[in-house]
Amino acid sequence: MGNAYEEISTIILEMKKMNNFERILALLNILNRMALADQKIILSGPTFSLKINSEDSERMNSVYKFIIGNFQKDIYLEDAAKVAHLTPSSFARYFKSRTKKTFSTVLNEIRIGHACKLILEKNSPISIIAEESGFQNISNFNRTFKSITGVNPLQYQKTYKKI
Repeated sequence: MGNAYEEISTIILEMKKMNNFERILALLNILNRMALADQKIILSGPTFSLKINSEDSERMNSVYKFIIGNFQKDIYLEDAAKVAHLTPSSFARYFKSRTKKTFSTVLNEIRIGHACKLILEKNSPISIIAEESGFQNISNFNRTFKSITGVNPLQYQKTYKKI
């Protein structure tokens, strides 16, 4: 890619100083330069094939269905492991290898996503929303909410709720 590589590198470094719209334009510029570049590096050959194990997909689908159907209750790694027909330790490794996250992280992200929806749709107190989202402890809910969204539930409500 030679010269195009250097130009693209420069654009990427300059993107830090740009606003969102300018970044989108810069990204389109980068993609255009890559498409027009004389030198190209082939990342995979014609024989490359991504093999998807249907049994593996079915297993993950059943785990996700279980999580979505039960996130408002107390659910544990052991419960999900039973759904996947694995031991808890095997399931923990399996789940992390597929999602790049732990089971509890994914469960908390789903719970907080639901809480965000409730905060914007309902006028319920935060403690009720926490309970409806599967949290038994308000301080744990607040800590988890802030770690995932970057703000506490009241700040989230003030920022995003249309009054």
